[in-house]
Amino acid sequence: MTGIIGTISPLSDAEIETETFGRQSFAIFVAKDHPLATQKQVRFADLKHEDFVLFKDGFVHNQAVSLLAKRNHLKPNVVFRSNDMHSLMNLIANGVGIGFLTAGTAPVRSDVVKLNLADEDLPQFIVSIAYRRTHVFNSLQQAILDVIRQTLRGDERYDTVQQKG
Repeated sequence: MTGIIGTISPLSDAEIETETFGRQSFAIFVAKDHPLATQKQVRFADLKHEDFVLFKDGFVHNQAVSLLAKRNHLKPNVVFRSNDMHSLMNLIANGVGIGFLTAGTAPVRSDVVKLNLADEDLPQFIVSIAYRRTHVFNSLQQAILDVIRQTLRGDERYDTVQQKG
Protein backbone atom coordinates (compact mmCIF):
# COMPACT_ATOMS: atom_id res chain seq x y z
CA MET A 1 0.00 0.00 0.00
CA THR A 2 1.56 3.32 1.09
CA GLY A 3 4.47 4.07 3.38
CA ILE A 4 6.65 6.90 4.57
CA ILE A 5 10.34 6.15 4.06
CA GLY A 6 13.64 7.79 4.87
CA THR A 7 16.59 7.46 2.49
CA ILE A 8 19.89 9.19 1.74
CA SER A 9 19.34 9.07 -2.02
CA PRO A 10 16.18 9.20 -4.08
CA LEU A 11 14.57 5.78 -4.44
CA SER A 12 14.85 4.50 -7.99
CA ASP A 13 12.52 1.58 -8.65
CA ALA A 14 10.35 1.19 -11.73
CA GLU A 15 7.59 -0.38 -9.63
CA ILE A 16 7.56 2.20 -6.82
CA GLU A 17 6.24 5.76 -6.99
CA THR A 18 7.80 8.18 -4.52
CA GLU A 19 6.91 11.74 -3.58
CA THR A 20 9.64 13.55 -1.68
CA PHE A 21 8.26 16.00 0.85
CA GLY A 22 11.23 16.75 3.04
CA ARG A 23 15.01 16.90 3.22
CA GLN A 24 17.13 17.46 6.29
CA SER A 25 20.82 17.78 6.89
CA PHE A 26 22.69 15.53 9.27
CA ALA A 27 24.75 17.05 12.08
CA ILE A 28 27.11 16.01 14.84
CA PHE A 29 25.93 16.38 18.44
CA VAL A 30 28.35 16.68 21.36
CA ALA A 31 28.13 17.34 25.10
CA LYS A 32 28.37 21.05 25.99
CA ASP A 33 31.70 20.40 27.74
CA HIS A 34 33.17 18.38 24.82
CA PRO A 35 36.31 19.96 23.26
CA LEU A 36 34.48 20.34 19.93
CA ALA A 37 31.52 22.16 21.51
CA THR A 38 33.09 25.58 20.91
CA GLN A 39 33.08 25.04 17.14
CA LYS A 40 30.14 25.78 14.84
CA GLN A 41 31.09 23.09 12.34
CA VAL A 42 33.38 20.13 11.94
CA ARG A 43 34.65 17.92 9.13
CA PHE A 44 33.80 14.23 9.42
CA ALA A 45 37.50 13.31 9.01
CA ASP A 46 38.23 15.22 12.23
CA LEU A 47 36.07 12.73 14.16
CA LYS A 48 38.31 9.69 13.61
CA HIS A 49 39.32 9.47 17.28
CA GLU A 50 35.85 10.06 18.70
CA ASP A 51 33.51 7.52 20.27
CA PHE A 52 30.07 7.46 18.64
CA VAL A 53 26.62 6.64 19.99
CA LEU A 54 24.39 5.77 17.04
CA PHE A 55 21.04 4.31 16.13
CA LYS A 56 20.71 0.54 15.82
CA ASP A 57 20.71 -1.20 12.43
CA GLY A 58 17.83 -0.30 10.15
CA PHE A 59 18.07 3.48 10.56
CA VAL A 60 19.05 5.45 7.47
CA HIS A 61 21.47 7.48 9.63
CA ASN A 62 23.82 4.48 9.61
CA GLN A 63 23.97 4.52 5.80
CA ALA A 64 25.02 8.17 5.93
CA VAL A 65 27.68 7.48 8.60
CA SER A 66 29.01 4.56 6.53
CA LEU A 67 29.17 6.70 3.40
CA LEU A 68 31.05 9.49 5.18
CA ALA A 69 33.38 7.01 6.91
CA LYS A 70 34.23 5.37 3.59
CA ARG A 71 34.86 8.73 1.91
CA ASN A 72 37.14 9.77 4.77
CA HIS A 73 38.91 6.42 5.12
CA LEU A 74 37.99 5.88 8.75
CA LYS A 75 36.07 3.45 10.88
CA PRO A 76 33.94 5.12 13.58
CA ASN A 77 34.31 3.65 17.05
CA VAL A 78 30.69 2.93 17.99
CA VAL A 79 30.38 2.44 21.76
CA PHE A 80 26.59 2.22 22.01
CA ARG A 81 23.53 1.80 19.77
CA SER A 82 19.89 2.53 20.56
CA ASN A 83 16.50 2.76 18.84
CA ASP A 84 15.60 5.79 20.95
CA MET A 85 16.73 9.33 20.14
CA HIS A 86 16.19 10.52 23.72
CA SER A 87 18.48 7.77 25.03
CA LEU A 88 21.14 8.77 22.51
CA MET A 89 20.81 12.43 23.51
CA ASN A 90 21.23 11.49 27.19
CA LEU A 91 24.38 9.49 26.36
CA ILE A 92 25.73 12.41 24.32
CA ALA A 93 24.98 14.89 27.12
CA ASN A 94 26.80 12.63 29.59
CA GLY A 95 29.90 12.45 27.38
CA VAL A 96 29.61 8.76 26.48
CA GLY A 97 30.07 9.59 22.80
CA ILE A 98 29.12 11.95 20.01
CA GLY A 99 25.98 11.54 17.94
CA PHE A 100 25.08 11.69 14.27
CA LEU A 101 21.46 12.78 13.91
CA THR A 102 19.25 14.82 11.64
CA ALA A 103 19.77 18.49 12.34
CA GLY A 104 16.12 19.46 12.51
CA THR A 105 14.54 16.62 14.47
CA ALA A 106 16.90 16.12 17.40
CA PRO A 107 15.52 17.72 20.55
CA VAL A 108 17.07 21.05 21.53
CA ARG A 109 18.87 20.70 24.84
CA SER A 110 21.06 23.06 26.84
CA ASP A 111 23.53 20.26 27.62
CA VAL A 112 24.11 19.23 23.97
CA VAL A 113 25.67 21.26 21.14
CA LYS A 114 24.89 20.75 17.45
CA LEU A 115 27.80 21.02 15.01
CA ASN A 116 27.16 21.34 11.29
CA LEU A 117 29.22 19.16 8.99
CA ALA A 118 31.60 21.15 6.76
CA ASP A 119 32.19 18.33 4.25
CA GLU A 120 31.19 18.79 0.62
CA ASP A 121 28.48 16.69 -1.01
CA LEU A 122 26.92 15.58 2.27
CA PRO A 123 24.15 12.99 2.27
CA GLN A 124 20.75 14.28 3.27
CA PHE A 125 17.88 12.61 5.07
CA ILE A 126 15.17 12.42 2.38
CA VAL A 127 11.62 11.70 3.53
CA SER A 128 9.16 10.40 0.94
CA ILE A 129 5.78 8.80 0.53
CA ALA A 130 6.11 5.55 -1.41
CA TYR A 131 3.59 3.22 -3.03
CA ARG A 132 3.36 0.73 -5.88
CA ARG A 133 2.78 2.42 -9.24
CA THR A 134 0.18 -0.21 -10.10
CA HIS A 135 -1.85 0.26 -6.92
CA VAL A 136 -5.34 1.61 -7.56
CA PHE A 137 -6.50 3.56 -4.53
CA ASN A 138 -10.11 3.25 -3.47
CA SER A 139 -11.82 6.50 -2.44
CA LEU A 140 -10.98 6.10 1.26
CA GLN A 141 -7.33 5.28 0.57
CA GLN A 142 -7.11 8.26 -1.82
CA ALA A 143 -8.62 10.56 0.81
CA ILE A 144 -6.12 9.32 3.41
CA LEU A 145 -3.24 9.77 0.96
CA ASP A 146 -4.44 13.31 0.20
CA VAL A 147 -4.56 14.17 3.92
CA ILE A 148 -1.06 12.72 4.39
CA ARG A 149 0.24 14.78 1.46
CA GLN A 150 -1.39 17.95 2.72
CA THR A 151 -0.20 17.42 6.27
CA LEU A 152 3.38 16.58 5.34
CA ARG A 153 3.64 19.54 3.01
CA GLY A 154 1.96 21.93 5.45
CA ASP A 155 -0.90 22.63 3.04
CA GLU A 156 -2.75 25.75 4.26
CA ARG A 157 -6.14 24.33 3.21
CA TYR A 158 -5.66 21.37 5.56
CA ASP A 159 -4.40 23.59 8.39
CA THR A 160 -7.51 25.79 8.03
CA VAL A 161 -9.83 22.76 8.08
CA GLN A 162 -8.12 21.44 11.21
CA GLN A 163 -8.39 24.78 13.01
CA LYS A 164 -12.11 25.08 12.22
CA GLY A 165 -12.83 21.49 13.33
